[in-house]
Amino acid sequence: MTTSTKGKKQEKLPNWVQHMQTYNPALKIFRRANGGYMFCDTSRTLEVLSIHAELQTSKEYCSNPYYRAITKKENIPTPPWVPLLPGYCVIGKLCGQYIRLEIQSNNGEHLIYSWEIYENVEMSELIYSGANSDFFVSMKKYIKLSGEISIPDVLGLRDPNIIYDLQLKVNSIYPHLFNITATKSQNKIAKLTTTMQKKGEKLLKKVSVISQPPIICHGIEIKEPGMQLTPEATLALAVEYEALKKLEDTSRKRIKRAKTNNEYMKNLKYKLHEEKDQELLNNWIQKTLEETNIGSTIFVSTDQYLTSIYTQPCLTWHNLDLSKKKLDVHRIGHNLQIKIKCKICQGITEYSNESPNAQFSSLAVGAGLVGGVNRQQLQTIFSIIGITAQLSKGHYHNKQNEYLEKINDEVEISAQIALTKAIAHIKAKGERILPTSFDCSWSHCRNANQASGELIYQGNLDGYDHKPVIAFATAEKPRKLKKRNGQEYEVFHGNHEKTSRQMEHAILLRIIEKIVPVLEAAEVLLDIGVDGDLNSNKTLNNIPCVSKVYADLKHIGKNIRAKIAKSSMWKEYENTIMTYYNSCVYAASGRKLDENKITVSDAELEKVQIDAPHLKEYTSNQKEKFRQFLKECFYIPTKQSLITHIRTSYNEAFNRVKLCFQDKKIDYWKTYSTRHALAVLQYNNERGKKIKEQKTNLETFDWDKDFVPYGRNVQEKIKAKEFEPTFAKHILDFEKIQKCLACKAFPKYSPLGLCRYHEFCFKYGWYQEFPNKQYIPPPQNLIANPPTSYDILVKMFGYQEFQDMQEIAISSYVNGKYTFISMRTGAGKTMCYWISAILCGGLTVVISPLVSLIDDQVIETIAAGIGCASIYTEKHQPSQYFEKVFSEIAIGLIKILYITAESFINNSSFTRMLLNFAKYAPVSFVIDEVHCIIECKHFRESWSKLRKISTFFPSSPIMMLTGTCKESDAYLILENLGLASNDVAFVRGLSFSRPELTMKMHSKSTKEKTIGEIITLLKELNEGKCIIYCPTVRICDDVYEQLQEKSGLGLPMAVYYSSLDSEEKKKLKSWKENTIQLMIATNAFGMDLNDKKVRLVIHYSFPLSIGNFVQETRRAGRDHNPAKCIIFYTRHDICTNYTIITQSRESITEDMNDSFEANKRKEYLAKACEKIFEVVHFCEEQYICKKQMLAEYFAWNGDNLSPPCAHCDNCLRVQAELVHEVDVKTDAIKMVEVVEEIINKLRESGKLISPKDIIQVYCQLKCDNEELTSLNIYRET
Repeated sequence: MTTSTKGKKQEKLPNWVQHMQTYNPALKIFRRANGGYMFCDTSRTLEVLSIHAELQTSKEYCSNPYYRAITKKENIPTPPWVPLLPGYCVIGKLCGQYIRLEIQSNNGEHLIYSWEIYENVEMSELIYSGANSDFFVSMKKYIKLSGEISIPDVLGLRDPNIIYDLQLKVNSIYPHLFNITATKSQNKIAKLTTTMQKKGEKLLKKVSVISQPPIICHGIEIKEPGMQLTPEATLALAVEYEALKKLEDTSRKRIKRAKTNNEYMKNLKYKLHEEKDQELLNNWIQKTLEETNIGSTIFVSTDQYLTSIYTQPCLTWHNLDLSKKKLDVHRIGHNLQIKIKCKICQGITEYSNESPNAQFSSLAVGAGLVGGVNRQQLQTIFSIIGITAQLSKGHYHNKQNEYLEKINDEVEISAQIALTKAIAHIKAKGERILPTSFDCSWSHCRNANQASGELIYQGNLDGYDHKPVIAFATAEKPRKLKKRNGQEYEVFHGNHEKTSRQMEHAILLRIIEKIVPVLEAAEVLLDIGVDGDLNSNKTLNNIPCVSKVYADLKHIGKNIRAKIAKSSMWKEYENTIMTYYNSCVYAASGRKLDENKITVSDAELEKVQIDAPHLKEYTSNQKEKFRQFLKECFYIPTKQSLITHIRTSYNEAFNRVKLCFQDKKIDYWKTYSTRHALAVLQYNNERGKKIKEQKTNLETFDWDKDFVPYGRNVQEKIKAKEFEPTFAKHILDFEKIQKCLACKAFPKYSPLGLCRYHEFCFKYGWYQEFPNKQYIPPPQNLIANPPTSYDILVKMFGYQEFQDMQEIAISSYVNGKYTFISMRTGAGKTMCYWISAILCGGLTVVISPLVSLIDDQVIETIAAGIGCASIYTEKHQPSQYFEKVFSEIAIGLIKILYITAESFINNSSFTRMLLNFAKYAPVSFVIDEVHCIIECKHFRESWSKLRKISTFFPSSPIMMLTGTCKESDAYLILENLGLASNDVAFVRGLSFSRPELTMKMHSKSTKEKTIGEIITLLKELNEGKCIIYCPTVRICDDVYEQLQEKSGLGLPMAVYYSSLDSEEKKKLKSWKENTIQLMIATNAFGMDLNDKKVRLVIHYSFPLSIGNFVQETRRAGRDHNPAKCIIFYTRHDICTNYTIITQSRESITEDMNDSFEANKRKEYLAKACEKIFEVVHFCEEQYICKKQMLAEYFAWNGDNLSPPCAHCDNCLRVQAELVHEVDVKTDAIKMVEVVEEIINKLRESGKLISPKDIIQVYCQLKCDNEELTSLNIYRET
């Protein structure tokens, strides 16, 4: 706000003056003699007293104290007397303090001068006050001023307007005292005279300075002593002057009004601009949300958030002065409510960190519930990311209650949908029996107050990642609490009054009650596989829709052993009974699946019965007792059976998911059933549908489009500076960097403004490689000779020499030959196809086995400066992404395309695109980890169909890369790819050895001892990393828990296996970022690993094959520094591994009616068993160098045998025991002959053979059995 006087420039009013004017419009501003501002309160009523009628004055004196004289020096025209009227009030600021002065009367007898001094402009904090008849003299000592204060000046009694107003008020009562009209006229004439006198003096002063008169001003000569005018002329001149002055004032007002209108129009225009800006702002926000995918909120520091709020202007007054604002802040949970009051306009603006429809407290509680964490864990998570304000326990649990019923209802619907789909699934196959499995688990322990169980359908439904849960239930005991006086009261009624051990029956009955109506309506029966601990006959016998109940073999076997162990008479027959039991059950299971299947024969079963110990010498009575004992052991209730494919192992897998939600950390008992429901919801999550949709996106994208228009579209985007490549997220600060002039994708590298690759192309004149066709390269002397692989190695990648056989491999491939490359880990296989892709030009398609491996390969390739992209279906890649990839292939930006075998084989449109591209430029192929063709073809069918490459692209070279491959496997791979070995160049590394690795084998005894040995190894680890490979998920979890409980090392550790969800698999990123030091994993971990900090690799059991062992151990010592590889083994691990290879492929081997498939399965199992026993031999061999054994295993014809490594455990043992070799071939042959002759001899008499017989005959000792002395081999010399 500004103020102005006539003829003077506008000036800005102080803030306190603006505040006063806004706060009280009745205040009239005036100026003091020193230029300071004061206000006269015109809202007050002025009172004229009777004493004011007595104005008897001399020229300089008045005896009436109700008037005040103004001295002559003030240039105030006569009369100089100013009435002092009660009600007169002024407000202002003196020396930083705010004052209020008011004239009051004491019943009309005398005047009272009241004053108040305040600290603040709102005049709410009073400091001093007083009321006396001393004309405000007592106030002066409270004013912090070094000089004298003029009270009349402060009161405004020298302001002509105020004097006029006061005199006018008195004159309205007593008209005879002041002639207001005459006074005004006289004042005007006096003022005019004074003004003219001053102007005349100024004009004459100019004349005295100038030496050459006359001086003409506006046509009038200026000369001494001035003009002599008659009184009439003077009067006329004065009137004319006033008229012109009035006209000037009118013009000035009009100009001011015009300026005001102009300012208004400007403001209106600005307002319209603000509305447009708001619309633009909204568009920017929406675009940012879509392009950056930041979601509904972003992390922001508290200081930044509060700063942005507190610096907002007042919406009415646009006040930015924090001292003129009042703050009111409240926090409820995670909600921050801020109210800011403007002290000038009294307006209140409210702010909140929450969106209108989102309460952060509720969302945080819901996240904790769905994430399976309790309040303390969630608080820890929030604290780590900087959110220290937390919810109280009561508030947290109250918020949780809002979710429970809704979640339970939602999950019931999910289970009903799964049940409906399962029934439809079996009916589509013409069946009427629904195969299911049931299991129950307790919270904490079997005596707990809560338990939950679920029924799982045993078939595979489309769209489900797991066999789905079709019904579930929980059992919860009543919950009681005690008051302070000891009296109990019930807080939860529960649904189970009996013991905890009876909960399993109760849960199963509730589940059956849920699904019986649906089964009856669909006319479907139920087969149930149950845990052997549940005597289901009691529960299920009388339910009509239950067809059969199958006991879990593992638990049945355990129960049988327990019964045998209790019998002192038959305890020694435990192994014989269990062998017979297992043989019968597995024979029956195999025959039920396929009558022609080769199983244990009846003769073999009979042999089991007659092997020692046996009952040949027992009496008939004893044999009958034994028969009755077996009946008791093998008793199966009515409706129960053992011969089934139903497995409760699926329920055990679900229990691992359940543990994510229902563990011992649950801090609110009401959430138990809801947490179980959430586990069901996650297990039944139809993520398969999403993958199917993404796969459909890839398969339905039209790859047959013409490349030319796509290339033009990209050129237009480059021209408009709107181009952003698909790999932009892998380039740091992509939006800010200076980009290559030739591609507009990679950062500038050279002074020419080109990236590393396109600078290389520029030097050799490869201008066709520039994606930006508008770029015109500057003239320069080009390198005449075409580049070699060595030129690229040096100039593109900065290396000075090739590694082991790299140059030979590249040369073979670039010359168009099929090239099989087998090099040890770390030998630079990736560099082979990087350089080849540059030399060959066009597009190189790399088929890779894992999505995580592809992601890492893309990052590394972009970091090397080569354009690349990836295509797969396991992650979200919308059709827009494929559009961009297609465009970048069209302009030549993408040199390497990484793809999974499934995406390549199952998409015929993509194949046609490559065929179309091959018309314009070369297409080359690389198969990374090519040994997967042998190892994965039984469960990833696409790997067995890569013959498609040579069929559709016969002229395209294929590079096959592997780190471990036997010669026989190499030829199997070529056969699978449809390649003749004569057409293939085999390039193998010069050295298979990794001297930095030390291998040791440790025999396992007890679990506790093995964990102790592992802890000892971890204590020696220092700062390196360790991987512990376990054969199964269950063992992974068990080892993880054991190490957490017993190690006390404080090592950051995690588990990793393929069945983890995508969020859990993000632990792999933590490993790469070095925040996890110990990884406990199945063999699903590590194929994409290139970590130079791994110092220790431990196998908790036998690896599945020698190839797996080499692949997994070679993840250690990548920096060529010493590392250890250790296997803990026992022969019991053989069964575990055999179970893995037989059960892990169920998805493709359920239908064995096809004899061809059955033969393939048989061949696969035989090969897998062979590999298992190869590992057993490798581990148990004590004297041959381990590295020699590996080198020999992978040796090809013509390879030289490598020398012993001298530092594996076998080499150290040979050195310590001074072992020497002896040829025992002759002795072994003789031993076999001895055994054969003894068997033939004793078979006739039906006698048994003992080891003692063999030793006596072999060593020609005295034989206990005289029949053996007649053998020819016994009598030989």
